[in-house]
Amino acid sequence: MEEPRTDYKHGVSLTLVGLMNRFEQGEVTKEQYLTVVDALQAVSVDDQQRDFFDAIKALLDKVEKAVAGVDTDD
Repeated sequence: MEEPRTDYKHGVSLTLVGLMNRFEQGEVTKEQYLTVVDALQAVSVDDQQRDFFDAIKALLDKVEKAVAGVDTDD
């Protein structure tokens, strides 16, 4: 049986992946996505979780550029 914290992390990951897919399809705005990420980040309990959410925000910026057809090579 998995630890409850692992189940929570898995649920967060599934939520963010689902939202990212909806963002790519134009069903969710960047602001809506960031509202969810910011809310989750606000209740983060350690630096590793906060770093994860920062990485998600950076990924969102790259996906936004890719959806817009902007070259994302950096």
